[in-house]
Amino acid sequence: MAALSEKSGPANSGLRSKFAGLAKPVQIAVSLALIGVVAAFLFWLFNEAIYYFTARRYVDEIAWVFNLNRHLANAITLVLFVLLAWFGARVFSLDKQNRQVGYLGLLALLIANSLILWAGTRGQYFGTAGESTKCYVLTRAGQVKYLEHAGVDPDTGRTCKPYSPDMLERLKSYEGGKRPERVDADDPVFFDPRSGQPVLWYVKNRSGNVELFNLMGFHPETGEELQPATPEIAEAYKRQVQSGKRPVPRRVDVDDYAPFDPISGRPKVWYWRSPERQYEFYDSPGFHPRTGEALQIITKEVVDAWRRESELIEQGKRQRQALEDRVRREAQEREENERREREEHASKLAQSGDLCDQAAANPNDRRKPDNVPGVRFRELAAQAASAAETCRIAVESFSSEPRYLYQYARALSFSDEPAAIAIYRKLTRQNYAAAYDNLANLLRNRGSTAEAIAVLKRGADIDDPDSLVTLSEWVEAGIAPSKDPQATKFVLLSRAAQLGHRGAAIAVEQQRTQMQQTQQQQQIMLDMFRSVVQGIGAAAGR
Repeated sequence: MAALSEKSGPANSGLRSKFAGLAKPVQIAVSLALIGVVAAFLFWLFNEAIYYFTARRYVDEIAWVFNLNRHLANAITLVLFVLLAWFGARVFSLDKQNRQVGYLGLLALLIANSLILWAGTRGQYFGTAGESTKCYVLTRAGQVKYLEHAGVDPDTGRTCKPYSPDMLERLKSYEGGKRPERVDADDPVFFDPRSGQPVLWYVKNRSGNVELFNLMGFHPETGEELQPATPEIAEAYKRQVQSGKRPVPRRVDVDDYAPFDPISGRPKVWYWRSPERQYEFYDSPGFHPRTGEALQIITKEVVDAWRRESELIEQGKRQRQALEDRVRREAQEREENERREREEHASKLAQSGDLCDQAAANPNDRRKPDNVPGVRFRELAAQAASAAETCRIAVESFSSEPRYLYQYARALSFSDEPAAIAIYRKLTRQNYAAAYDNLANLLRNRGSTAEAIAVLKRGADIDDPDSLVTLSEWVEAGIAPSKDPQATKFVLLSRAAQLGHRGAAIAVEQQRTQMQQTQQQQQIMLDMFRSVVQGIGAAAGR
C-alpha cells in the first residue's frame, strides 16, 4: 500500500500541477464539466433508485394480495424495474417517438398494476392490517350486501356497518340460510372473549324487555332489524333476569307442554285469543308480540273451550281440504280434457291437408298429389259442407299452400258463391290453373258470360285441362262463337287429352272416329259420282 501511495502521489501531484498550469477559463470549464458528470451520475443513480423502490412497492402490494413466494416476488421486482428503467430512459430521449413510447409504457404499467390489484382485492374482505375493506347491509330478502364504502345504502336506506373476522363468519352463515334464534339463557355470553366483538343481537319489545338472538337478521314477528349487543344491553338483560322477568314469552303447544303443574295444579301457561277465536299459548306472562295485549292465565274452562274450538277448526280444515282436493281433481280433469282436445286439434290440424285433398281435390288439378284420385264436381255436392270445414282448417294450418284455398272455394261454391268467386279471383291472379274453369262457370251462372269466356280463354292459354274442355263445350253450344266450331272443339279437346284429361281423350277418340266415318262416306259418294259420270260418257259414245 505504501508503494502504491508513493506511485500515485507523484501522479496526483502531476495532475494538479498540470491543472494549475491551465489558463483560468480552462480551469473553470474543466471544473464545470467534472461537476456536470458527477451530477448526471448522481441523477441517474437517484432515478434508477426511484424506479427500483417504485417496482418494489408495487410488487409488495401484489405479492400480499396474491400470497406470492418472496423469491418469485423478487424476480417480478427485477422484471418490473427493468421495464420502468427502459421506459423511463425513453421519456428523456430527444426523439419524440421514443418519448411517446416511454410515456405510454409507464402509463400502461401503472394501469396494469391498478387492475391487477383490483382483480386480486375484489373478493377480499380484509386489508394488510386486518381491517375490513368492505361494510355490510342486511336486506329484507334475506341477503347480505357488501359495499366498498361506509355510509348509507341507497337501496335499503340502512347504514353500512364494518365487520370483524368473527362477524364475517356469522354473515356467511346468514347468507347460507341460517336465521336468528332466540336465546333464553339466564347468563348468556354477550361478547367473544378473544376479540371483544358481540356474539348476540337484541331487540326491545313493547313492554321494554330485551329479547336476545344468536345471529344478525330481523325479528321473526315484528320485522325489526336486530342490533349487536352492547355493554348497556348486557346490563339491562341481567337486571331483567334478576327481577324475575323472562326475556320474552315463548309459544308452546299444550298437547306437548303440560298446562298445569302435576303436583300443585297451578297453571304454567298463559294464553291469547284472536277475534277469530284462535288460541295461542305461552310459557310465561307478558304481552302478545303482535298486538301488545296482555296474556291471560290459563284455566280448565279455557283448555276445554280451546279443544272444542280446535276440533271445529280441524273439522273445517278437513272440509276445506276435501273441497280443495275435489276442486284440484276437477281442475286436473279439466286440464286433462283440454290437453286431449289440444292434442286432437293439433292432430286434426296436422291431418287437415290430407283430409282436404281427399274431400275436395279436383281430379284434373295438376297440383294435387298423385296418390289422391280427386272428387268430381257433381260428387262433391253431397259432402260440400264437411269438405268446406275440413279445407278451411287446412287453409288456416297451411296458409302458404294455395291448393287448399282452391279446394276450399270448390267446396264453398255450393253454399256461398260470392265468397267462392272472391277466392277464385285471388287464385287466378296467382295463375292457379284449376281455378279458371270454376270461376268461369260461376260467372256464367250469375249472367257474366263475356267475362266467363275471357276467364276460360286465360285458363286455356295456361293449359288448364278443365278450361279447355269447358271452352270446347261452349264453342259447340254457340256460347263462345267460332268460325269453325267442330275444328275448334277438336283442337281444344285434343290439347286437354294431351294434358291427361280422360274425358277429353274419350271425346277426341269419338270425334276422330266420326270424322273417319264421314271421310269414308264422302269417298264412297265420290266413287259413285265418278262411276255415274263415266257411265254417262259411255252412253253418249254409243
